[in-house]
Amino acid sequence: MPSKWDGIQSPKILNALRVALSDDKMFSHREVVDVIRAALDDGILTPSELNDLRIVAEKSDTMLARPKTMLLYLIEQTRKLYGTDGQFGLTTMQERYAAEIICGFLKRMGTGYFPKLDRDRVGIDLLFRIGNPEIMNQDTAGLCGPVAFLYGLASDSPRTYAQYAVDLYENGKARIGDIFVAPSTSCRTYSPPSSMSPADWLAAASLRDSDNWWFDVDDVKVGFSAGSTIGEIEKWFVQAGYSGVESKGNMVSGLDPSDINDLNRYQGEGRRVVLRINSKMLYAKTQNETTYRGNHVVVLRSPINRTPQGVQLTVFTWAQGEFKVPQGSALSEKDFLGNLYGYVAGKPF
Repeated sequence: MPSKWDGIQSPKILNALRVALSDDKMFSHREVVDVIRAALDDGILTPSELNDLRIVAEKSDTMLARPKTMLLYLIEQTRKLYGTDGQFGLTTMQERYAAEIICGFLKRMGTGYFPKLDRDRVGIDLLFRIGNPEIMNQDTAGLCGPVAFLYGLASDSPRTYAQYAVDLYENGKARIGDIFVAPSTSCRTYSPPSSMSPADWLAAASLRDSDNWWFDVDDVKVGFSAGSTIGEIEKWFVQAGYSGVESKGNMVSGLDPSDINDLNRYQGEGRRVVLRINSKMLYAKTQNETTYRGNHVVVLRSPINRTPQGVQLTVFTWAQGEFKVPQGSALSEKDFLGNLYGYVAGKPF
């Protein structure tokens, strides 16, 4: 191997380099994807391996602009998400199988049916989401319902989530069980803000737009058309293949103390539980204010703990998988229930 690779420590990456450069010494895009896949062969991308990949990107004389940009984006995003000392991991066989689907997607060319979404950024972001669904984030788009559902899907069946997203990009339509998703042209040709992952727009906006019979979801500023009801989320659960689906919802009034018992039972049974709340509950300054409707969807991540002071729970919301409620002083059970407008619970498939 040339001396310029002397700083590379990983035998997996060195071996992938040998294979890639053994024929014509050119470093094609497909071969760079194979180097990434080799680095993830054991399911872990360590800080040392990220440094090795940076050496590959910076010292290769025959790597074209596209694969170099992709490689540097992978390095940048890993460090952004996990810190300079953190590592990205795929811990299950399902996650690794999903990674194979995504690597196949990365090797292909073209913009598919989403011309404003860069294929390589979509693919790298999908890799991160099968390994850590908690980073999903609707940003300023009103897509909390689809994101909450997709968080569960990526957690429970990363292979299904990956194939769904890849099929959407390549074909403009996809299935999740019996859900048929075919977003409108305006949704597919929209360019989301740089602060929002293109993978999250692809997966979440397409799901919501396809289920919206009146308004297109084609702008992050359009809140009404992007919102989801408990009935719609319940339908997604059932059609996706979740079993034992239970739901309850009130449009303008909160739920009852007995509902806490049911939610804790569902959570203890391992069901995926989605809550429709008023987002004032999530902020210390407003958590005790009276509200009159639900306007946000979160995923329950813990039992709802009753204490003499009030209730305590953990939810997934806005790319935070361990968001603590309350954020301020004690949240009474009455105030919690006054901000809880519905739920859906289902057993993963």
